Amino acid sequence: MSTADVSGTTPDSGTQPVHSGPHPFVPGHKGSEPGTWLLEVTPGVANVGGYLFGGCSLAAAVWALEEATGRPCIYTSCQLSGPMRIGETVELRTSEVSVGYETTQAAIEGRVDGKVTLVAQGAAGRRARAPGIQHQWEQMPEVGAPGTGRQTSNSAPPNYHVMNRFERDLQQGRMWEELDGSAGEGETRVWCKFREMQGRYDAAALAVIADIATFGILQSAGLAGNAQSLDNAIRFVQPGLSEWVLLCVRMEAAAHCYGHASVVMFSEDGKLLASGSQSAVVRGPQ
Repeated sequence: MSTADVSGTTPDSGTQPVHSGPHPFVPGHKGSEPGTWLLEVTPGVANVGGYLFGGCSLAAAVWALEEATGRPCIYTSCQLSGPMRIGETVELRTSEVSVGYETTQAAIEGRVDGKVTLVAQGAAGRRARAPGIQHQWEQMPEVGAPGTGRQTSNSAPPNYHVMNRFERDLQQGRMWEELDGSAGEGETRVWCKFREMQGRYDAAALAVIADIATFGILQSAGLAGNAQSLDNAIRFVQPGLSEWVLLCVRMEAAAHCYGHASVVMFSEDGKLLASGSQSAVVRGPQ
């Protein structure tokens, strides 16, 4: 089936905008054409190298999908194919693949100066006809309350690097200076708090948190280096009404300098908010 740009017209004429205003982690504005979003790469959404943080790329794809369809995101998978530097503008274009009465499937493409830098796909919608089955099989592991672990921080200047915008409380894992090249347990657990979200974590904010999977990958590998995201995938269960979000990163395997991990995220009261997965290029200390 050929794709077509989302025009806002779907079989479900009752769809409504799901955003009430701009998002702190997706700076920018709607483009002049339907189904487009212009993402501005600012220091606050960049990594320490000055490139768009992988989680903010995923958040932008989620945001663009929701903006174009007027429906809440169910899942998004994002492949990063090129650098997006501070000062650049990424044009995100959402194209419908399949539009139903309650669910839209779409493709999202990001370009900088005409060059493709991001390719994503996802689905958005909400079935309202019947509640259906509702059960949580994945349970939150036993961890201490936020504030009882070890605080982690960054050396980047204030207002630079997205990681400086939230607090982290490490419950299971090693501090940066303890990474000695030996393999870890394979699981990292850390409480995360975005001050700007004020206890309300939407899909885009959870997408940013999910990218801390790279931190867990380095933890398991025992490397005080860096892990560059190749892709990000996230599946949403429900928004997080919680001051802190628990991120659990499970390292599955590493081979040929590529690491593969999965993540789950919980609210403070144990509700599963989202799950995801990621592959990354793993590099040791330079």
